[in-house]
Amino acid sequence: MKRASKKTGFTLVELLVVIGIIALLISILLPSLNRARETANRVKCAANLKQIGSGLLLYSNENKGLFPRTYAPATTGAVTVSFATTGQGTVDPFVTASTVPAYNIPAAMFLMIRQVDLTPSVFICPSGTAEADLMANLPATSRSNFTGDGTSAQVNKNLSYSFVNVYPTNTAIANGYKTFITAFSSDFATAADIAPSGVTWTNITTGVTRSTVITGNSKNHDQDGQNVLYADGHAEFQQTSLCGANNDCIYTRGAATNTTNGLSSAGSPSATGNDPVTSTDSVLCITITD
Repeated sequence: MKRASKKTGFTLVELLVVIGIIALLISILLPSLNRARETANRVKCAANLKQIGSGLLLYSNENKGLFPRTYAPATTGAVTVSFATTGQGTVDPFVTASTVPAYNIPAAMFLMIRQVDLTPSVFICPSGTAEADLMANLPATSRSNFTGDGTSAQVNKNLSYSFVNVYPTNTAIANGYKTFITAFSSDFATAADIAPSGVTWTNITTGVTRSTVITGNSKNHDQDGQNVLYADGHAEFQQTSLCGANNDCIYTRGAATNTTNGLSSAGSPSATGNDPVTSTDSVLCITITD
């Protein structure tokens, strides 16, 4: 009489043990994988900013040393800097009748796509929420701005970075502020991961706790810090926005001659509060909209 062959395989308990071990390994390895991915993203983000720095220098070399800037009528009063992406279908961003708003930061940066062949993807941090502008089949030379959604409310849709204020008033110029990139020292901040919103900027000063400092860090990298582009073309990850030539907040105007630190009553960089107060005052414009 033949014995029935013994069945081989895993029991339910054994399967559960294996699944539990796999789940444990995943829980151990996942944070390391996330950290490795963020490290790679920071490197790519810094590389993007270096390309933007090269673009600024190329544009400057071709335009008598000036920063890129679009339509900016002369004024002796306050300048309302625009962050809107309206007027993207305008061919000429320099004419008075242009639909591109005056003193427009995104349009100024878009000139590097038009004239020095930077790609829209360069303006996107891989850790951020923005997406590269697809340009809607309209060539760069036939448009004057990023697409965004046509308003200032979602300006961060195609931009992951804040940029130097290229529209200073006569007061700032009288204080020594220049619009020539070569006029700045190597530690002058010209761009960085986009500024966060909802920040009480008056709290971001030297000597405050780390928990307060991080509220002024870009949200692109979970507020661990931000990549900062300097005037000499190098980019560096900084754990605080208190850096640059004056070691003060790079996203707001300095307090050297302005006790309100250039802030609006809402506690965030205001459109009329972006005027540098000294020759070394970095004021990086454009704040993310959550």
